[in-house]
Amino acid sequence: MNAENKGGKLRTIKRAIQLLLLTTLITACSLTSCTVQKTLPKDISHYFRTSVWKVETQAGSGSAYFIAKNYLLTNAHVVAGATEITVHNKAQTLSYPATVISSDSDIDLALLHINADDYYPYIAQISDRIPKPGDELFGIGYGLGTPQAHKGFAQEQISEITFLADFVTYPGDSGSPAVSHGKRGIVIQGTRSAVASYPIGISYIGYVTQMLTQMSIVISGPTIREFLRRSLPTTGCAVNPFIEVEA
Repeated sequence: MNAENKGGKLRTIKRAIQLLLLTTLITACSLTSCTVQKTLPKDISHYFRTSVWKVETQAGSGSAYFIAKNYLLTNAHVVAGATEITVHNKAQTLSYPATVISSDSDIDLALLHINADDYYPYIAQISDRIPKPGDELFGIGYGLGTPQAHKGFAQEQISEITFLADFVTYPGDSGSPAVSHGKRGIVIQGTRSAVASYPIGISYIGYVTQMLTQMSIVISGPTIREFLRRSLPTTGCAVNPFIEVEA
């Protein structure tokens, strides 16, 4: 085989592998809750249905989750400048107007209040540590406006308050929880805030190519706990039982 034919064959194989990788990535990233939730642990599926809600404003949408009865946590950028905020539970066709009780743009967190005295959500504990790389996580939110769940793993810590997770965050997922489950039940490991693209090297047939992979930037549990310690005492609300709030 001459060099020209060999080079053409290698280019064909290279394109085929890239197409296969791209197809795999698209398939993994397009799974909706109808597909993924069938494989979710029952406790996480229940938490998703009852405690993760969609947030809508005049500017767009995001996600939020209950940290105490009548109180939900989301990203500050989801509700920034909003004059009207509505939260929805798509699984139970519930909808309530919401108000911002506390917001901190420096850490991109906001606390919302609703009047839903007849609704009792699943309240999960919030982690007091940043997960280690390789820890299993589930990202659950309203990406692209529909309920979606993604299984992934924690990656490296990228700042004092954030870490990476290897599931994709779509528009509408901002404000949603990244959770784990185990002997302690559901544990909130963080709040998804943004997307970062990182290059990865893939080696085949003596070649190394660079592809971009999307990662979720997640605000850590300890940061959430500190925000709630500062925010909850001023609200007079029933406190998340897993947060020690200083008077």
